[in-house]
Amino acid sequence: MRELTPLAWVVIIFIGLLALGLYGWLFSLLRNKGNPKDSLDALKPTSRALLNPWEKEDQQLSELSKRVKELQEKKDSS
Repeated sequence: MRELTPLAWVVIIFIGLLALGLYGWLFSLLRNKGNPKDSLDALKPTSRALLNPWEKEDQQLSELSKRVKELQEKKDSS
């Protein structure tokens, strides 16, 4: 029997941790049957970050662009 490579061990451990995490999440959903919305609300920021990972930076850049444009308009009108 061949020994497993370190990468194989990492993959096995990752899959095990993923399975345990899923089991824990499902168990917590089962315990809170009356209010499953709370557990799903915890996933909303994660899904939002996955859909638009640079949302905060985009907002800051648009604010900076707006302020620069205002300063240029003030300079041009003076």
